[in-house]
Amino acid sequence: MSPRVAFWTSSFEARMEAVASEVALLRRHLPRSSAWGLHSSAWCRTGRRSVCLHPKLQLPFRVLTRLLEPLHDVNHVFGSLGDWHYLEGPRRRPVILTAAVDGKPVDRQLLERVSVFVAETPAGRDALIADGFGDRVRMILPPVNLDRFRPTAQPDGPFTVLFASSPDRSDWLAGRGVPQLLDAAAELADVRFRLLWRPWGDTL
Repeated sequence: MSPRVAFWTSSFEARMEAVASEVALLRRHLPRSSAWGLHSSAWCRTGRRSVCLHPKLQLPFRVLTRLLEPLHDVNHVFGSLGDWHYLEGPRRRPVILTAAVDGKPVDRQLLERVSVFVAETPAGRDALIADGFGDRVRMILPPVNLDRFRPTAQPDGPFTVLFASSPDRSDWLAGRGVPQLLDAAAELADVRFRLLWRPWGDTL
């Protein structure tokens, strides 16, 4: 019987968010698992074994997760070292933290609750080791559906740079490198730049 995993995440749009897609893939293989989190896009969204609440509903969120956590075998936080609202919640089951995004670390005492830190890149692994978590760090590369994405011969047409990570806040554009991409596009007339924009926020 597969373990029951409680996924703590702020990403619930599996068709638009890489983190949400990872969580959805894991949940397909761990069907008794649940996902819950906070996101400003909705006051309350529920699905099959999933609950997403607005951050202003943090008190009900804490009560709900405190009641549901003991029904699971392990907590898996998908986010960053700065997700204090998720790291404060788990109290009775072991915690895995996949550092899928950057974030300023929370208080060290909260991070001591984490049994295993998972990095998705070599640079992320090195950063976690530098932060002093070396004996608890594992590197697991994000999954790729090889039935859908396969190496092929170089396609016809110009070399194409794909950007598919549009943020929902305009003050995050620089952090995602969008100004640099536009500067590069202005300089490289023989390269195609394709920027896929998600229908959210104020960044369009």
